[in-house]
Amino acid sequence: MAKFKVLGGDFKAGKGRFTLRSFSLPSFNLKAYFETVSLKDISNINRAPTEMIELILKKPAENLSLESNEVAFIATLNDKRRFVGVTDKDTFFKVVEAFRNTKSPDHASNAIAARG
Repeated sequence: MAKFKVLGGDFKAGKGRFTLRSFSLPSFNLKAYFETVSLKDISNINRAPTEMIELILKKPAENLSLESNEVAFIATLNDKRRFVGVTDKDTFFKVVEAFRNTKSPDHASNAIAARG
């Protein structure tokens, strides 16, 4: 299980988890604290530049101070919802590798090579 921080987007800000090829994201739903999203339901995961974080969160990202081993990323779901997260580099690369393996098992070697 890998933990990360959800900064916002279409999900509530808070602590999230990545386990067994799925995300557990804080939910606005009052009956459930988390919403589980499978990697199969994700259309895209990328590193997020500061400008993109500002657009998604609709506020300046001046308070976002990333440590040298942290990565901000944005994930877009198939239903067009998005969230911005922050995690350490190792967790980010594990998530991207699992995402690429889910979408196309033939590109597993490219995911590992891209880690560089």
